[in-house]
Amino acid sequence: MTGTEKRRRRTTVAKTLAVLTRFALAASALAASAAQGNEPTEIRRGPFIARADFDMTTLENELATLDALRDEMTATLRLPPLRENIVVRIFRDEKTWREFHRQNFGGAPYRRAMFDRKNYLFDRDDAPGRVYLCLNPKFENDLRHECAHAVLSAALGRSAPIWLDEGVAEYFEAAPEERLTNPVWRARTVERLRRGEFSSLESLEKIVGIEGMTSVKYGDSWAWVCWFLNGPEAARDVIPRYLNDLAARKPFAAKPSKRLKALAKDGAAERSLRRFFAVETLDANATNKPESTAR
Repeated sequence: MTGTEKRRRRTTVAKTLAVLTRFALAASALAASAAQGNEPTEIRRGPFIARADFDMTTLENELATLDALRDEMTATLRLPPLRENIVVRIFRDEKTWREFHRQNFGGAPYRRAMFDRKNYLFDRDDAPGRVYLCLNPKFENDLRHECAHAVLSAALGRSAPIWLDEGVAEYFEAAPEERLTNPVWRARTVERLRRGEFSSLESLEKIVGIEGMTSVKYGDSWAWVCWFLNGPEAARDVIPRYLNDLAARKPFAAKPSKRLKALAKDGAAERSLRRFFAVETLDANATNKPESTAR
């Protein structure tokens, strides 16, 4: 055996030992996880693949709502079929999720839940979108919110403008019976409309990154989406048509504000918003409310 052949043999043996060592370590970790009751589990619901390192039996009801969320978003927004699956990674507690986030998304601000948006330039066509969240008192809302992001992204095959992406997620985050009476945003919307501080559609469309989405912008985005989907009949086509133009990769798809101007005169949309959220009615009720005699 020549010296070269000996070196090649030693290299091959070393590589084989390295692979076997990694395999043994992985098997050992899985065995230890199973012994502690942390065996990886998976539940599939349509395009959603939920994964966790604990028994998800207690989450069956919450996970069962994901198919309904997909169907409702598809019908309401008239979305095309989803282009990929969506992996939902659930952590048993916030501490575990924080550690995973630190190791894998160290440069990004920590969030209690997040959608890891697929990179449509570099990721494989069949690569799934990825949702991450942990068990917490707001788990159901977090699940619907992040999965709404994922459904929209998977249907469009691209990212929607940030105001619309967040507005849609905020809208579908609430339980179906609370979509129009959102306990977080409706009262704030009325107050901002009353004070003349409500964001115009044009100003929201200029936001290009998540850093521009302040708390009030989230609320105003929710209000616009809520109005578009439930307000005047003529306005209900605006968002579905716009999203379908995005999905079809139309290069000069008119923004919702431009489409709205073609439907109504200047100021008409805001007046309709005020009527929709009953701003004047609430003002009148407050003015006519009899004084309390309580001491």
